Amino acid sequence: MKSINKIVLYCFCHVALVLFIALGACEGPEGPIGPAGPEGPAGVQGPAGPAGPKGADGVDGVDGAQGLQGPAGVDGVNGVDGNANVLTVKYNAPTFGGTTTMALNAPDITTEVYNSGVVLAYIEYGGVYYSIPGITPFFGTKTQYAIGSYKITATNKDTGVNMVVAAAEDPDYVKLVLITSTKTKTVANNGRSDGNAQQVILNDLQSAGIDINDYLAVCEYYGIPVNE
Repeated sequence: MKSINKIVLYCFCHVALVLFIALGACEGPEGPIGPAGPEGPAGVQGPAGPAGPKGADGVDGVDGAQGLQGPAGVDGVNGVDGNANVLTVKYNAPTFGGTTTMALNAPDITTEVYNSGVVLAYIEYGGVYYSIPGITPFFGTKTQYAIGSYKITATNKDTGVNMVVAAAEDPDYVKLVLITSTKTKTVANNGRSDGNAQQVILNDLQSAGIDINDYLAVCEYYGIPVNE
């Protein structure tokens, strides 16, 4: 019985080997590669990495060449050297009152100012100052002052005859500049003055190149605020 089983097993193995060889010999050629499959979804983005270390500072650039020196500014007018006392008086919106004459109360014209000082006067229209006595945009002027008062009379610019000033022709301001001298000049050894006090002041202004008809020049020379 065992012998029969061995024979059957042998035959079975032999048949299986023959079938395997036969099937292998009958296999067809390899087929073409199939199409690529669809791309899968993107994965979740990973966390940001840590910041890198700070880089070293760059080298400073070379300094540029020094520029050329600018031209020197114009010298200003030399200021007064302390030999005069100056006081200004400003009258806001003065009026002739429809007459020929404007009378101003001027208590700062003291006996000292009257006797030994200089009184300069200016009329202002629209920010422009006109020296008086002199010509303004609307009329000529004559002036007269005494201790405690200053009077302005309007005149026709062509004939010099006194004229009435209309309200529209009244000035914006009148400004007085009162100057007294603290300097005494004498001729050697005789004790006499080389001129009265008023003339000393006017000579000093002329020596400094100041035109007393130029209000701005007078202000700059004496350090007077223009609009005060």
